[in-house]
Amino acid sequence: MIFSVLIGLLMGYVLAMPPGPVAVTSMNVTFNEPKRSFLYYALGAALIDLCFGLAAAFASSATLSLFDNFTGTNSVVMFLLQMLVIGVFLIVGINTIRKSNGNVQEICNPPKKQRIINNLEKFTKKNPFCLGFLVSGTNVVSPAYISLLIYLVLQVKSLGFMMDSSSNNILFSIAFGLGNFLWLFTLHNIIQHNKHLMSTSLIEKIKKVGGVIYIVFAGVLAYKVSFLTSCLQYLRFLRF
Repeated sequence: MIFSVLIGLLMGYVLAMPPGPVAVTSMNVTFNEPKRSFLYYALGAALIDLCFGLAAAFASSATLSLFDNFTGTNSVVMFLLQMLVIGVFLIVGINTIRKSNGNVQEICNPPKKQRIINNLEKFTKKNPFCLGFLVSGTNVVSPAYISLLIYLVLQVKSLGFMMDSSSNNILFSIAFGLGNFLWLFTLHNIIQHNKHLMSTSLIEKIKKVGGVIYIVFAGVLAYKVSFLTSCLQYLRFLRF
């Protein structure tokens, strides 16, 4: 059992490290909100990763087949979800860059669009837990992430580092979510301890880079959507 916990912690910590929407949003929350808001955000992100860990831990060849069939028979639903995530990433990324440039005005953002953005920001400020849950949950529309996680878990089990039992699988998933939380907490502490050394212009540049990362992820996902939909009759699921 101890190996299941250690592997889950390590895997959750390491897979959370690459810069992406979850880490970028965590940085923005750290810069702009009190520590309590960050903790709620990190807990929301960790909870959805715990769910991903459960799905991966209990996965088998039969599970992969079921997921394959689901993505194939519900391709329209998956496509709509992916397009929604792409749109949200683009809006958040562009809005973050404009804020960093100090150009968020009604001239740049029409009143209706600005109201939507303002309402979104109010919601996320009041509900940081939901923000973490939703941002981390966007990984569900990326088959590459899910397949990578399942692949790694299956490899760990095949090498004998983790026994395939219900108790081990549950412990692994809890540890996986905790590992994600610990990385976000580490990132938060790094920023907090060095925040006094950062000038206002440097902080704005960091936020701008975060906005660019959002746009890059939207572009990558858009490319994947285009590729998958054009080859849908040949490729139903990304396998390793």
